[in-house]
Amino acid sequence: MEVDKNIYPVVGFNFRVTSSDAGFGLLGALQSITGLDSSQTDASFQAISGIKAKLDTQTYSPKGSNNKQVKLPMGVTYEDLELKRGIVKKDSDIGKWCNNFLTNDQFGYSINRKTLNVFLLDNNSDKILMSWTFFNCYPVEISIDSFDAMDGKLAVETIKLTYSHFKKS
Repeated sequence: MEVDKNIYPVVGFNFRVTSSDAGFGLLGALQSITGLDSSQTDASFQAISGIKAKLDTQTYSPKGSNNKQVKLPMGVTYEDLELKRGIVKKDSDIGKWCNNFLTNDQFGYSINRKTLNVFLLDNNSDKILMSWTFFNCYPVEISIDSFDAMDGKLAVETIKLTYSHFKKS
C-alpha cells in the first residue's frame, strides 16, 4: 500500500527567504512568485512568524431585538512579518535594506518597498512545498536580543516588516 504524502503535515524547519524590489511588470511578478533570481537569495533565518490574516468584524444589534446580533465584515488586517536570525558580520540584502532604511541618517525619507517570498522546502531542500509572497514590504523595527555573558547563546537579530497583503501558492 502506497502512502499519500500530501495528507501528512509538513515540517516547518526548512525554508528560504528571497527578496526583490516591489515593482510593477511581468519580470518583477515572475521573480516574486518563483524566486528564481538567485542573486536576491537572503541569509538564513532561524524563525519566521506573522503569517496571519484576520477578518475584522463589527457587531450590530438590530433595534427592538435584545437577543440577536449581526456581525458585519469590515476588512482584513495583517500582522507584521517577523524574521529572526543569528547576527553575522556579512550583511544580507534584506539586512542592508532594513539598516539603511531605519538606522542611517538621511536628509529625506523614501520608502523602498520590496516583495518578500517565503518558500517552505521539503527535507532535502530540493522541492518547494508551499510559498508565500508578501507585497509592498518595508521595515518597521529592528531589535537585537540582550547580550548576557552568563547565558552563552547566539546573538539574535529580529526584523519586523509590514506589508499590504500576501498570497499563498
